[in-house]
Amino acid sequence: ILVVSSCRFGREHIHAANTPVIEARRDFQRDTVERLRTAGDHHIHFLDGATILDDEYGESTVDGVHPTDLGFARMADGFAPKITELLT
Repeated sequence: ILVVSSCRFGREHIHAANTPVIEARRDFQRDTVERLRTAGDHHIHFLDGATILDDEYGESTVDGVHPTDLGFARMADGFAPKITELLT
């Protein structure tokens, strides 16, 4: 199981008030995965979605939310290392 937190999107600069909520959700997801792994479940993993669109994440969407072809390609590039790690 790969738990992925929310991606960063261009709307973030408009809705900055949501940032603490997004970060709290990410922290909850990461902490839950870590707790389960510590308890012995080594088949669950975490990927911080904020890292998969690189620094130009605002260019990856049509409207600040929905990914373009470029956005989907960047997502694939962001997922690939973790998926490769898990499959080897």
